[in-house]
Amino acid sequence: MKKFSLKILYLTFLLILSPFGLAEGYSDSLKIGFGSCIDETKPQPIWKIVEKENLNDFFFMGDNVYGDMDSGELS
Repeated sequence: MKKFSLKILYLTFLLILSPFGLAEGYSDSLKIGFGSCIDETKPQPIWKIVEKENLNDFFFMGDNVYGDMDSGELS
């Protein structure tokens, strides 16, 4: 179910962003990266790989809250 949901989300992003690809001078390709479950207290060598991919956008998704509050509150 998780893979299916990610595919639907990816296709939704493509549909939303596709009109922008028709603009003059805009790149013919759009590369979007997705990630989740990264621990900010541990080394993160993955960023070098992500940077080499030359992505247009990168989205963190998953069950983690990516915030800077120790309490976990969203307010």
